Amino acid sequence: MEKKISNYHQKICMDLKTLEDGSEYSFQDLKIRSQHMFHSDPKTAGFTVSNGEKEIGFWTDTEYSDELVDFYEGCDTLVVFCSRPKNKATQSHTALSDIPEITDKISPATVIVTHFGYAFLDSDLEEQENWLDEEIEPKVVFAEDGMKFPGNRTLDAF
Repeated sequence: MEKKISNYHQKICMDLKTLEDGSEYSFQDLKIRSQHMFHSDPKTAGFTVSNGEKEIGFWTDTEYSDELVDFYEGCDTLVVFCSRPKNKATQSHTALSDIPEITDKISPATVIVTHFGYAFLDSDLEEQENWLDEEIEPKVVFAEDGMKFPGNRTLDAF
């Protein structure tokens, strides 16, 4: 298996776990679940983190699939890797116009949009954000470099 964490960093960890497709791992009061994503890199995985009260989902590089929606159902916050602006879909990636269908089925309280691709960055970001804000009920946050959400960074705050 290809390494994603250097030997140096592996040695300073007390424990190292590999999350395979569909696996689940508990750490202290957190439960982490993984899901294979539909991306050109077959090793791409999405995941959720839950403390039993709140759940955050990370919808990483992928194209839309009902199977993925089922995996993220129940997430309070959904972080969506969205490399394409609305109506500019491409294979193996999520476009902004996919997010309303995703949120209609998952119903998170907050959607954080991140991982903007060049086509997205060349678009009018304010227009894209306003469009999404009008289309969905959840709070919409477009990520920015160095952003912390929420400010206190505890899972309960999501």
